Amino acid sequence: MSKKTVKRREVYWIDLGKTVGTEIRKIRPCIVITNNWLNTFHSRIVIIPMTSKPVPFVPFHLEINFAGKKSTILPEQIRSVSKKRIKWEWGKLGEVSLEIMSEVSQLLHLICELEENNEN
Repeated sequence: MSKKTVKRREVYWIDLGKTVGTEIRKIRPCIVITNNWLNTFHSRIVIIPMTSKPVPFVPFHLEINFAGKKSTILPEQIRSVSKKRIKWEWGKLGEVSLEIMSEVSQLLHLICELEENNEN
């Protein structure tokens, strides 16, 4: 594979491949959340999928308008994927704003209980 890099906050079509249970599947737009150093030198990236299908209200989902379409960011579906899953031929879809990325980070802290000194 030629050396292709992605950047944090960029959105690509990613083939999520075979899944189990309620894991999101198919080819989906996904936000890259890994830092740019890892994105440059590692063969995997950490992503969060999005969907344009209506989903029931979940407090840790984030609804946004992306590329002219109402989309829902699904932070509980976070995963590490090979860069080979990126549909490079479809191109980059765009990138989310710093404000949206900040909200996603806050949701990840909540979902994963990433606060310091957490005894649970």
